[in-house]
Amino acid sequence: MKADNKYTKMQSDYYENTAADMAKMNHRHHDNNFDYWSILLKPIREDSKKWENCNALDFGCGTGRNVCNLLRMANWARVDGVDISENNLKLAREILTREGITPDKYKLVSNNGVDLKDLSDSSYDFIMSTIVFQHIAVHEIRYSLMQELFRALKSGGIFSFQMGYGEGYGKAEYNENAYDAEGTNTRHDVIVRSPEQLQKDLEEIGFINFKYVIRPSFSDGHPSWLFFTALK
Repeated sequence: MKADNKYTKMQSDYYENTAADMAKMNHRHHDNNFDYWSILLKPIREDSKKWENCNALDFGCGTGRNVCNLLRMANWARVDGVDISENNLKLAREILTREGITPDKYKLVSNNGVDLKDLSDSSYDFIMSTIVFQHIAVHEIRYSLMQELFRALKSGGIFSFQMGYGEGYGKAEYNENAYDAEGTNTRHDVIVRSPEQLQKDLEEIGFINFKYVIRPSFSDGHPSWLFFTALK
């Protein structure tokens, strides 16, 4: 699997071209989603002291909304973000600066869309992702990226993420490799029909202690959202 494949190039071009619009809203309306705070970020909200001097990562950070939110929730050593779009990261740095967040508190890293080779092994105590994996319609790419997140997570660390559940915008079945998809970001999402599909992948990768919650979707065309946590 190469980074210069047709699908990854299409995704990269899309996010590079939509970065300016992303920065205008920065998905801030999703901060009004109760489940975002009570499920996805529950480990941080329940015990912010536990995360002092720890490191966190937002996979698919866009223009920095989750990085900002995490930094306000606990006294982290650092909260990093990784994204396929250089334009998103450029705008994220501008937004973080406007929010008064100093560069020593975060690092933003671009990735090639198929791996996370610039992230060091066992670096993060908490990794999160939201409104990202549902837009990756190639199973072997999703699997590769989850392997990489497992590698970057410390032993005992938490992986907390969200995916659309049910058909919704989905055109690709869960195990399909839709390299010929002509669009992304609701134009050709993946269909998750059962939490066990995700659990099987995560178990094969090495994650343990799975928990999931199915909730109504928020500002989204999927019937439901699936929130999943696992440990390394």
